[in-house]
Amino acid sequence: MNKTDEAKVTTDTVICEFFEKHKAEASKLPNCTSILSSIKANDQQIFAYKAQLNAIGNIASQQKGNTHQVLVDKTLALLRRFGAYMALNPNSPLETVISFKAFEVSKAKDSKLVDYATTLLNKGREMLAQLADVGITESGLDEFSDTIDLFQANIPLPRLEESSETLINKEISRLVKENVGYRAKIDAIMEIARETNKAFYESYRSLLRISKPIPNHIALAINVEDSQTAEPISGVTIALTLQRRDSTTKPVKRKSAAKGGIRIKNLVEGTYTLTASKLGYREQTLTINVISGELTTITIKLDKA
Repeated sequence: MNKTDEAKVTTDTVICEFFEKHKAEASKLPNCTSILSSIKANDQQIFAYKAQLNAIGNIASQQKGNTHQVLVDKTLALLRRFGAYMALNPNSPLETVISFKAFEVSKAKDSKLVDYATTLLNKGREMLAQLADVGITESGLDEFSDTIDLFQANIPLPRLEESSETLINKEISRLVKENVGYRAKIDAIMEIARETNKAFYESYRSLLRISKPIPNHIALAINVEDSQTAEPISGVTIALTLQRRDSTTKPVKRKSAAKGGIRIKNLVEGTYTLTASKLGYREQTLTINVISGELTTITIKLDKA
């Protein structure tokens, strides 16, 4: 099971938990409850298949690699939930404790990976009551603790035939794809709530933005030049502020390079206010839209003061 499918399954779980807390609202939407039941049923099958895949082992040198990847995947899944909590609770003290990123977990060596995992485990148990809203449970943390212990002990695992592994992965992919279709139906159904229950609709859209994994890619490419000469301008300060009423995200600030270029990675999808300023030039403010997974390119022409 690849990381993309893992992220989709985590999103399925978060969405189902959201509707579980809003049963009354969900019951008023056509076919919503039955579609959610189908998603849950598929997820249960996926988890069962994942358990079988986790039992797949190779020779001794491969045992460690398998348990390492399992711990990486579970650490990333838990980190996403912590990220959701911090997004919903800005200025949380967790921000100073959990400062590592997903890419650092993916690349971490054995001891560092255990450090990351243990930090999440300890903080999860310490703040269990507060973290319940993002689906972190005592049983889930116990299972995570067992995964850490298994990795450290490097217990040999029984092997299944390669053909069985291939079939399992194909079935998981089929179920994940089926759930993507179900989620599209949920999105369509929620458009009804957009008119009848705007607060419920906005909560759902916010949840999708938080749950969606952010790929490591350039989201915004900016070129700054003189409006008269078209020459690139270096040292221009760019400030990006997300336009959302509930947003407490700090502005993203960058300076243009020698050739007037700025590249910014991993921006949350939404509408931003962009301000460009440099001594000797008139400050310029504009509004831009950033779409998840797409590159937005703009050219800013500054007038001399």
